[in-house]
Amino acid sequence: MTHGAGTPERDVHHDSNAKGKHVTAPTDPSLSFRSRTEQPRATSDGLGPLLVATGDVTGGEFGLFEVDITPGGRAGAHYHTGFTESFYVLEGSVALTLGDEVVIAGSGDFAFVPRHGVHGFANASEDEPARMLILFTPGVAREEYFRELIELHVNDPDPTPEQIDAVAARHDQVNLRDRDGFLAPGS
Repeated sequence: MTHGAGTPERDVHHDSNAKGKHVTAPTDPSLSFRSRTEQPRATSDGLGPLLVATGDVTGGEFGLFEVDITPGGRAGAHYHTGFTESFYVLEGSVALTLGDEVVIAGSGDFAFVPRHGVHGFANASEDEPARMLILFTPGVAREEYFRELIELHVNDPDPTPEQIDAVAARHDQVNLRDRDGFLAPGS
């Protein structure tokens, strides 16, 4: 039996008590499944984005992170030369900088940013958190950027812009500090 566009249906034992667990071993070794409990945060102490699928899990095809943005949380304007990014808002309101424009995105809204595309984001609410998925292709080791940035902030709660930009540069991110105020909610 097939479903979709000719995809063979796998014989899977369905067990209502086995939610989120493998009940049948994949027949193809390149297939993978990660339950929510197997998706780590960027650091061992639970900080940073949820690493839903890193490039090592997807064979380098893509990376998918879930990001919680607290009120006041933001990523200033920047761009990447080696990968694209897409954003899908799950909850809350996010101000997305896309080139020279800022759009307020809500639950279900999507944005794609090509290589070299200037972008950034901020929680657009002063008192409600926001949550979104970030997809990047190809699946570069983007988690290393978040780990190194978090480590920098843990070791020095007030790092200099030069320190932050040095971390970014090591991970294919060019920060555009001259445009940083562009993302302030309400501006």
